Amino acid sequence: MHAEIVRCVDKTRNGLTEFIRRMKQRGENRKGSESKSGERPNKTFETNNVPNILRARNGKRKKRLMRKRATVIVSLVAFVVLCATLSWFFMRINEISVTGNVETTTEEIVEQSQLAIDKHVLFCGLGNAKKNLESNPRYVVDSVEYVFPDRIEITLVEHTTAALIVGVHGIAAIDDRGRVLELDASDEPDEVKVYGLSLMGCIEGKTIGEEYDFRIAALLEIVSFLDSTDNKCGIKIIDMSNPLNVYMVTQSGIRVEIGQPTEIETKMEETQIALVELAKANIAGGTLRVYGTGRPVYTPVDADDTTDGSTTPDETTTTEPTQTSEPVDTQVPTQTS
Repeated sequence: MHAEIVRCVDKTRNGLTEFIRRMKQRGENRKGSESKSGERPNKTFETNNVPNILRARNGKRKKRLMRKRATVIVSLVAFVVLCATLSWFFMRINEISVTGNVETTTEEIVEQSQLAIDKHVLFCGLGNAKKNLESNPRYVVDSVEYVFPDRIEITLVEHTTAALIVGVHGIAAIDDRGRVLELDASDEPDEVKVYGLSLMGCIEGKTIGEEYDFRIAALLEIVSFLDSTDNKCGIKIIDMSNPLNVYMVTQSGIRVEIGQPTEIETKMEETQIALVELAKANIAGGTLRVYGTGRPVYTPVDADDTTDGSTTPDETTTTEPTQTSEPVDTQVPTQTS
């Protein structure tokens, strides 16, 4: 019995010894294989490898970010190229409109602005076009704007000629407010002509009489009245050479004397009414006196009178009205003997 126990203990001890030997052998074999492959001897977490891990993660993150940025940049470039291509074809000017012109045609204004059809809006030079138009004193340019997709709109105010001031060395065209539109104007037969004023100091684009002058102030009132009423009076000549006796001449040869340049608006209204009545009666020539006190008085031309008011006055002298028989004051201008 004792011998059997001893054998069992020896057998168990030998088994344990063999087990321990095999385990050691397995561990040595694993250690040798890991050293050959360059792997860590164990898979336990080591704190000294944390910076390497973070560095690897940051590198991957930067690569992803770079790829995203490259994608965005390529997309933007493609979008810009697409927009530029479309705009090149769809933003070419096909129409130029002008508002505010009265006498000048749209084609003439476009030519003065140096704009052109079938030109890309980026190369039109809208600012230069506005400057080109503003160089003409007849225009007050409000705007030169691009209207999507293919139109340019010019908005301006055109000043038209209301009278021509005839001087010794030239003719100046002015509007109804006295703005000098042209200093070397042509002698247009249909325009009202003004005599007896000097052109010294006149500047294109500026207003005459910026310093007060009662003759110029009176002239501007007369011109403004004629322009606002489309010259229903039929005035063709205004003579301002004698400040104490301003007179006008109509197309029918009637000389209209208004005396001193005061109460111009009242005198012009009375003049218009009187001239309309004379026109209805087919009366031409003679003298119409409108002095503001009392009613207008018309005096016909005497048989011996050679001056009927139809002659053009000299710009430096004044033609005094010929004396006629004493007129008769009536409610409306009537012909007297």
